[in-house]
Amino acid sequence: MYVAKLKDFGVGAILDHDVGDAIKLANELDTDAEAAHLARAARIVRKDILKQDQSFEGTLGTECQENSIPESLKALVTFILKGSTS
Repeated sequence: MYVAKLKDFGVGAILDHDVGDAIKLANELDTDAEAAHLARAARIVRKDILKQDQSFEGTLGTECQENSIPESLKALVTFILKGSTS
């Protein structure tokens, strides 16, 4: 018999024949946590995009593309490509 502490459920006992189901549940909980982190990151980037001035005055400036990307999006892409430590 295994004893495991499950998030939001306290401590539960798992019989030997239930180990596969327990591992499956743990993986599903981990996937849900990752999805929550991704949603939070998207919310931050979206908020920063909407804060920017999106006016167009007939011509594009020389640095319009560089200036249109929020720092939070640049940081997120850097984390994706290089990891959180440089």
